Amino acid sequence: MRKIVPIALALIAASAASSYAQEATPGACSTPESIIVAGNSRLDSATVRGNSTLATGTTLSVQNIQSAIKALYATGQFEDVQILCRIGAAGKATLVIQVKERPTLTDYKIIGATRVAPKDVKEKLAFATGSPVDPGKIAKAIASVDSLYESKGYYLASVKAESTITNGNLSINFTIDEGRRLAISGIRINGNKQVPAEDVVAAMDTKPEAGRPSITSQPVSSGPRARKLGYHLRTDLALDALMIAIWRRQRDRADPSAVGPALRSRR
Repeated sequence: MRKIVPIALALIAASAASSYAQEATPGACSTPESIIVAGNSRLDSATVRGNSTLATGTTLSVQNIQSAIKALYATGQFEDVQILCRIGAAGKATLVIQVKERPTLTDYKIIGATRVAPKDVKEKLAFATGSPVDPGKIAKAIASVDSLYESKGYYLASVKAESTITNGNLSINFTIDEGRRLAISGIRINGNKQVPAEDVVAAMDTKPEAGRPSITSQPVSSGPRARKLGYHLRTDLALDALMIAIWRRQRDRADPSAVGPALRSRR
């Protein structure tokens, strides 16, 4: 009867047994006679073993196993990595590197991009076909496309990725709902006393469109708030974040007309 245990637990148990029983040699799992790879189909076993840096004939520690798992994840080839210890009937240990490979991206399509050029969207995605794709990179790419649409005034745009996996091959459709374009007709700055409203708006990313530069100011008396403001202008002013939050909230509610008189939607 074969026994399979996680190698890290086996090494911890072997270390504990050694400290209590004063054994000269640790458990069988710390000195495996062979190392095999399971779960791989696209990558050959020799490559996986080489990337793990594990080798027979050496005494393994928990740190060795943790470093091997980290090194295999760092290749970007695997969704999951486990290292197990298989003990045979004769008490001999075999180290099993159990992996789950990421699918290979074969193609991706952009659907729904009309107001923004598809080539500009594709530049933001920038995926290389024929290689595995990290889900985290997909999320970052979607955020880049979202920022592209925001820079062109389409704050209500949304991007969804739908993937299909067939025999280890990945295909992704990026579907874009561009929504309406929002034009800012004016900005009112509250609380400025020493800094003109025009200077505050000039330091902001959010600005009225050309042809409708309505900028008004509503100053307040001197006090802690005015002193705190000082002359420090930042492009990440709270007003930028507030406007984006309002736009996104209206997008979720599918009711752009409720944004207010300072915002106007148009096709």
